[in-house]
Amino acid sequence: MLPGDQPAVSPSTFRRMMKERAEIVIPRYKGKKGHPVLFKASCIPGITAMDDTGILRDFIHQKNNVTIVDVDDPGIGMDVDTPQDLKVVVDYYRKYRVKN
Repeated sequence: MLPGDQPAVSPSTFRRMMKERAEIVIPRYKGKKGHPVLFKASCIPGITAMDDTGILRDFIHQKNNVTIVDVDDPGIGMDVDTPQDLKVVVDYYRKYRVKN
């Protein structure tokens, strides 16, 4: 799951995460977890059965087969909620030209 307001995740992060076999894979950059969170298809019934007030974090905490993957990607924590956030992401792209 990748929220639409987090456009700066590097393709290399996706490639690294796809190598894992866990039910749920979460990236971590410099000790802080972020997005995307990968869920195996086997998680879909449990997610769709959640109460309307449930959140995915609760679902994740109920699972035993979760892998945290350390990545060199500050983009996993960059989201765009304000015009200033957008400026930060645009500057990031201009500086690092995310290509990997």
